[in-house]
Amino acid sequence: MNTIFQILLLFILASNTHSKYTEDSLSTVSSWAVLDRFCFVPVMDGTDMTIKSNWGKYGKMDFEFYFAKNQRLTLMFFWGDFSEWLTTYQSTYSELSCRERSELAQFKVDLFANETFILSDHNETHYKSAGMQHFFAMRAYYFFITITNCDPDSDGSFLDENNDDGFYYSQGSISVDYKATLTNGNTANSKHFSADEIGIYDATITYFVFYCILAVLASLIGIALKNRRKLHVTVKLLFFSIGMECGGLLFLLINYGNFAESG
Repeated sequence: MNTIFQILLLFILASNTHSKYTEDSLSTVSSWAVLDRFCFVPVMDGTDMTIKSNWGKYGKMDFEFYFAKNQRLTLMFFWGDFSEWLTTYQSTYSELSCRERSELAQFKVDLFANETFILSDHNETHYKSAGMQHFFAMRAYYFFITITNCDPDSDGSFLDENNDDGFYYSQGSISVDYKATLTNGNTANSKHFSADEIGIYDATITYFVFYCILAVLASLIGIALKNRRKLHVTVKLLFFSIGMECGGLLFLLINYGNFAESG
């Protein structure tokens, strides 16, 4: 029973830790889609954020996007009041237009014109937009990162016939390949972990060390009981469960170690 529980625990905890290095393709008929979410660590009181050396201790986002030249893509960030995010997330375009979503976003990055993102030709039909952005939060908010293919100054859908680079819809479908890395500082136990997940790696190490000590003690006691011919089946089951728990924590620790290294 303990073995089954340990295996289930391994899969549950592993699945609940969201990898923050993502390489994926997004294709949707909607002009608005959610890319990821991440909880950045809050800035400590008294930290002087005008000193750039302090920036590396807190949140950072690195992105690369590859998309067709007939799209007008913008990143929109939402955080703070979770009810406001749910209103935006659950609404349809009959309820919220692109302009209204843009007004609700706390921060926007235009992939065509932004100081931190560089737009270049990937090939004849596609652009590449790559860059990074630091995030300094006073509280551990969840940041919801979305991408849109729309003109926030328009409420309708039309072709811009005055665009020399080609036509684009004010609200069109999204087709983009992207790479994303979201980090919290540079330490192994925090870098690729969301702020609400920091401490899981340390706790797993502590439990693993504890169970290793317990396994050694159980082995010594088992040898003593065997020599006295008092190693009953119930005691064997106890020792077996300790061994399986130790083994399960080892696999869990390897999983978190790989995650902490590469995301």
